[in-house]
Amino acid sequence: LLNAVDASGNTGSCTAIVTVLDTIAPNAVCQDVTISLFDESEFIFPELLDGGSSDNCTNPVSYPSVTILEGDCDNIGAPLTTTLTVSDASNNTSTCSATIIVQDASAPDIECPFDVFVQSDVPLAIDSIWPMEVIDNCLSNVDTSYSLTMGGMNVGSGTGDASGTVFDIGTTTVTYTVTDPNGNTATCSFFVTVSPTDPPEIMCPDDLTVYVTSLPCELQVDGIGVTISDPDAVASIDYFLSGATNLAGVDDASGNIFGFGDTDVDYVVTDSFGLSAGCTFTVTVADSAGPV
Repeated sequence: LLNAVDASGNTGSCTAIVTVLDTIAPNAVCQDVTISLFDESEFIFPELLDGGSSDNCTNPVSYPSVTILEGDCDNIGAPLTTTLTVSDASNNTSTCSATIIVQDASAPDIECPFDVFVQSDVPLAIDSIWPMEVIDNCLSNVDTSYSLTMGGMNVGSGTGDASGTVFDIGTTTVTYTVTDPNGNTATCSFFVTVSPTDPPEIMCPDDLTVYVTSLPCELQVDGIGVTISDPDAVASIDYFLSGATNLAGVDDASGNIFGFGDTDVDYVVTDSFGLSAGCTFTVTVADSAGPV
């Protein structure tokens, strides 16, 4: 409202509308971004490309033409260039450009077959042990390799499928490694166990007679261990004494004190596959002197 007064005191008024206009465009600031694909694609929202845009009157700025980009596996290795438009409350706009780098950060998924158990007295070729499932987020062809370890030592390796490989008697760890075209890898492992059908071969000493010449009528007996064809395959050795002497132990019955008379010595040898074999012999402690 505007009031006016002249020299004679006469007054008058009028009304005027003052409009303040914002004609200054916002300052558009873009930033380049790198996105990692964990699925087949990722959405890229405008806020991600805004590197600090500002306006003289309106903060934060808005994005009038909201374009949600989608970075997918086809964009890997080929930068995307896009334009970001920012706007203030007065609809002033400005633009800037941003570059988007798409990278594959997701390893393939791999599922190994179940553990394999077979019986054979000789090394055996095992078929149908390829990975049950291999999936890559970019649906790419992956490179597959495998390694074989037994007892912590590498005993073989190859590319592709391990089916048809000849496995030695024992337990072998098979590890598959898959690598996608972008260098992401994944592994899985399973066991192949080839166990013999025959128990270990063992041989007991012949029956043994030892003589005492003085009291007490008992004697320490040595050198009565069991002979085993393949000692490396043995998991345990147990012995049991019964008769004149009764006790049990592990490994070697040698060194025990045997009482007067006959003692049966029973050995039981068990290999790493749970197969057992036994043998028996008799230790006789006799008197070498007559009564006095």
